[in-house]
Amino acid sequence: GRYKPKLDLNLVFENAQIALPRFGLKGPPPMVPDSRFKKTLDGPKPDPANALEYSIHIDTMTGKDIKILSNLATSPVPLELHLAVRSGAKPKGSVHVKNFSVQLFRRDAQLKYFDIYLGQSDEEPIHGMAEIHYTDYLVKIFFDGTVREPVIRFESVPPLGQDDIVSVLLFGRTADPSNTDQASSVSNTEAAIADKAVGLASMYLLASTPIESIGYNSQSQTFTAKFHL
Repeated sequence: GRYKPKLDLNLVFENAQIALPRFGLKGPPPMVPDSRFKKTLDGPKPDPANALEYSIHIDTMTGKDIKILSNLATSPVPLELHLAVRSGAKPKGSVHVKNFSVQLFRRDAQLKYFDIYLGQSDEEPIHGMAEIHYTDYLVKIFFDGTVREPVIRFESVPPLGQDDIVSVLLFGRTADPSNTDQASSVSNTEAAIADKAVGLASMYLLASTPIESIGYNSQSQTFTAKFHL
């Protein structure tokens, strides 16, 4: 009789370093299949009865994080992985991004931590926090919820109102009620975040490019931003 192929693999990273493709304003570069596999991908589908059955565990050694090199960060990004990937099932485990330096809202900032949990539910829960230092304020950005619907909230030291915190992040100063364009942008940003219309990629774009104005349509949940390049 035929033997069904089976793969059991334990993959342990120790001080690995990985360079990511360049990320731009449009997000990550398109991922396309390697041309060397095109013939196989376009060929007949394998017989399910003979399909490969696999169980792969991916981990990083304690204190030996993977270092991710990216144009999004000013220093290598330390990453801790604990994943289990099995045939016929969704990946399970966790991805922990540890403290690293990054430019956010045109300031030197620290992403203190960012965790993603896989396989616990249909969505991927997240939990993270970033800190941005200003001359007179420390602004903290918290990330909770899920990858698809992140819950973003702000705090500051000393405490500021939400309008002032958002204004500091967008324009570098507290809210000026006499500046109607900035006041409208602050209000639109708060509404879009409350409605979860701002995803993680959109949040990064807001934080990485000088902003002139923010628009938001609550009925269609359409979020727009005018950047200064």
